[in-house]
Amino acid sequence: RAAAELALDINPYKSDALYVRGLSLMMQGHLDDAIDSLRQTTLINPVHSQAFHVLSRIYRQQGDRASAVEALRAAVEAEPDNEDFAAELAVLEAEPD
Repeated sequence: RAAAELALDINPYKSDALYVRGLSLMMQGHLDDAIDSLRQTTLINPVHSQAFHVLSRIYRQQGDRASAVEALRAAVEAEPDNEDFAAELAVLEAEPD
């Protein structure tokens, strides 16, 4: 996380550093902060499929299925050839509310 913070001090609009910070925050259990960092990532880089994918996982963990589906759809849109994302989305959409 320290390297990501240093990169963000130099350039606060570096999407990969924001993504790494978001992952680190998620792993530390700081889910709301992770969501903020990952959302910033997707605002700067709207085709950052991995950030959308991680957002989807966090939303599912929080029980927010609608947001999870929305984030996973964005991941599939950003990376349409990723079969894993597409399969995960199909499963998520098939789950009852």
